[in-house]
Amino acid sequence: MKRIIKVWNNIERIVVGVLALLTALITMHAVIMRYIFKSAPEWSEEVVIYISIWAIYLACSTLVRTNGHVGATFFVEKLFKKYQYVIETINQFISLSFVLTVTYFGALIVKAVFISGEAGQSSLRIPLWVSVLAVPVGTFLMSLSYIFRIYRRLFTSDNSFGMEE
Repeated sequence: MKRIIKVWNNIERIVVGVLALLTALITMHAVIMRYIFKSAPEWSEEVVIYISIWAIYLACSTLVRTNGHVGATFFVEKLFKKYQYVIETINQFISLSFVLTVTYFGALIVKAVFISGEAGQSSLRIPLWVSVLAVPVGTFLMSLSYIFRIYRRLFTSDNSFGMEE
């Protein structure tokens, strides 16, 4: 299981890194074209937004596994360890329920957008479902990460479980 999680972490990080690099390159290209050649590509903003959406949602899954999300822990840290454990476990179940709900409704929205055939405004006419799909994919990956965290918390004595670095 640890090996699967490690491979998963690496794949996500590589994909997010490539997407970030693409965003930087496209943005740089657009800036050069706009200010040096006075001919900015009208499609660049749309593509950068779509790529950024995907990068953000994919990065969220890694943040869940590595406990990198921002959280209100001030009061929880003041409690006894036993209560911290219970509250953190409940929090993970609530978070899992939330991301599963977003996954479900996100998939319904993707279906509706796909059926409608909506596309972006640029000359590329990128189908809108391509960017909207990032929501259910990202939250589904987050839900898998929460399931692994809950499993690790409840059924193993190994708290690292190959997830935190």
